[in-house]
Amino acid sequence: MGDTVAKVTKATGVDKVVKAIAGDDCGCNERQEALNKAFPYIQPMSEESKTLWETVIRPADERGRMTAPDQHAFIKVYAQVYQTQLKFTSCGGCLVQKINKLRKAYEAACD
Repeated sequence: MGDTVAKVTKATGVDKVVKAIAGDDCGCNERQEALNKAFPYIQPMSEESKTLWETVIRPADERGRMTAPDQHAFIKVYAQVYQTQLKFTSCGGCLVQKINKLRKAYEAACD
């Protein structure tokens, strides 16, 4: 959502007015990032992503262990759905949180 707000303010000239009044450091970039994190755009899960979920990600989650190739598939699917590029991580808790979020997107795609 932050990217959309930035595009609108640029197209209407509001960004120039704000920078003229508040200066170059008006907090717009931070606000844009915060909006992007709070309100990410969600894309419907593609057929390829559903297949990766069913054949790679879900089985890895069920066995409680995600290999490097599994995680690369997960990062690819997450990026397709949430338009956010994750980094490779060894933090199990971080992965569980994101996998649960992706599971909801998969379930919504199957309804």
